Amino acid sequence: MFHKMTEKCSCYWLMSLALLSLCQAASAQTILPSDASPTCAVPAATFNSWFTSGAVTLNGAVQPADSVAFSTNSDCDFLEWGENMFLWLTSPAPAIYGGSGGLVLNTPLFFDVSTPDSMGNRTFIPITSGGIRHFMVRKAQVGPRGLPVRMNREGRMIEIEPPPARPIILDRAGNQVEVASTRFGFFGKPIFRDASGKVIKPLLGPRGKPFFINNQGNRVEMFRIIRGVGDMLTFLDAADNPIQFGEGETMGNDVLMDQHGSLVYFAIQVNDVYPYFLTGVAGGTIQATQFPSSQQDMNNITSFAQAHAVTLSDPDTMTMEIKSAWVETNGLDVSKYITMAATIPTYHTNSTTSNSTTWTTNGMKQTELALVGIHVVGTVLGHPEMVWATFEHMDNSPQAAYSYFNTSGSTTTVPQDTGSSFTWLFCSSGSSGPYNNANMTAAANDTISPVQGFTISPSDTLRITAWGVPINNNTGTFVPTELISINNSVRGMLMPGDVRANYILTGVTWTGGVPPSIPNGLYGSSEMANTTLETYQQPSNCFDCHNGTPMLGTMSTGQGIGLSHIFGTLSPLSLP
Repeated sequence: MFHKMTEKCSCYWLMSLALLSLCQAASAQTILPSDASPTCAVPAATFNSWFTSGAVTLNGAVQPADSVAFSTNSDCDFLEWGENMFLWLTSPAPAIYGGSGGLVLNTPLFFDVSTPDSMGNRTFIPITSGGIRHFMVRKAQVGPRGLPVRMNREGRMIEIEPPPARPIILDRAGNQVEVASTRFGFFGKPIFRDASGKVIKPLLGPRGKPFFINNQGNRVEMFRIIRGVGDMLTFLDAADNPIQFGEGETMGNDVLMDQHGSLVYFAIQVNDVYPYFLTGVAGGTIQATQFPSSQQDMNNITSFAQAHAVTLSDPDTMTMEIKSAWVETNGLDVSKYITMAATIPTYHTNSTTSNSTTWTTNGMKQTELALVGIHVVGTVLGHPEMVWATFEHMDNSPQAAYSYFNTSGSTTTVPQDTGSSFTWLFCSSGSSGPYNNANMTAAANDTISPVQGFTISPSDTLRITAWGVPINNNTGTFVPTELISINNSVRGMLMPGDVRANYILTGVTWTGGVPPSIPNGLYGSSEMANTTLETYQQPSNCFDCHNGTPMLGTMSTGQGIGLSHIFGTLSPLSLP
């Protein structure tokens, strides 16, 4: 089922791995166990073929994986696809992409996706050769209905309804009464009071709009409740039961800051196949109800593009979405990071109370950013649900305990270790927690405010499910072994000094080839979350948010933001 290496290849892999392990011990925090069973080793001949020169070269150009000719002989094929695509995206751009020495993901082969406007609509922004791209503050992921999501203490994903401007509750007489204040009473139940201070006796059962609408038990409303002096954010379900999250939780637009004081910035991109597919579907030229996953699907897209005098550069990549997270390079050893020039917001501080300070945007600046995390997502043959692969820098965050199969066939357990001598980018050295609690949140205008009781400051991050699976899961050793194996294999064959060796594949997930809203098997990393992109949604899986109708509707109608959150919100290209 898995790739088999020749004896010669095995020796080469083991020698390279030994060198890599020595290097990691000195320069990286996340150590890849060197004795993991090599169940997903990439053959040397295959790895050489990924490079445009036909042989491994230092920071060399890599060709994209052929998604149209994708084979599914084993789970390792999905992991190989992710590794190949990551190395391609972070390669120096060849001339055919119109690049000017930058990265492939920063060429006209890709389009940036704008942030939503006031109506929730987005546009494609062409990337120009040599242009300086614009990055925004990283905010939390949204759920299938476009609302921020959080994981409660029971591990269930909850969508959070923002507080209304005028909270209204139905009393037992059926009257709508404006809520002026709320306190907790006995047994943790809230007590609502009107403007005169009179207690409002709410109508029993789910309350009506505009205060709250419950949807299948996974949607809650956020508002402030007075507790002692001051107030706090709380979350209630339709029966007024408080939903418990961790300390420091907010409504979902959480902002992440590294230990050097840099905010995390993000970008969403798509390859050139994506907008021509969307535009063809929007205009009725391409008939489709799911993302392309066959040669015929791609023929339809390339024909549509050619009809508008456009030749797609790499149509065999099919449709791709790329989400990436970046920090400023201040305080970093830039030789260990993939970097690019970008413009980001600048801030000035504004003290609102004696112990609270907000950051308000006051312009833009050009700076150098370092890549810290990236989702590589795309369709392959027979998989319109897309393959979801995620990568992080080795120095990002510590991992919770995990187990894997070693070369002798027995199980090795690696304990959680934040390392008192380590210098993590998103966790203080030797931290004992609490982990993954946001200290600040961003408003729609990117104004940043601290969470009640906190300041605008770095917090401690932990990868709760190392390699995307819980340690007590029945695949809790199988999946990590595959991921450790392919990381060891690929990074062991990269030339010494290749900056891409500092990034690891931490998870890959896919389904059985059908939309994730239909009951089906979930494969690979069942709880895959990137600590730079889903910091406060752990533990979770991509398909917890990305499910439902693949591509129809708009953000304003609450439809089509399931599998791809951006497809239904994007305006088609204006074509001649």
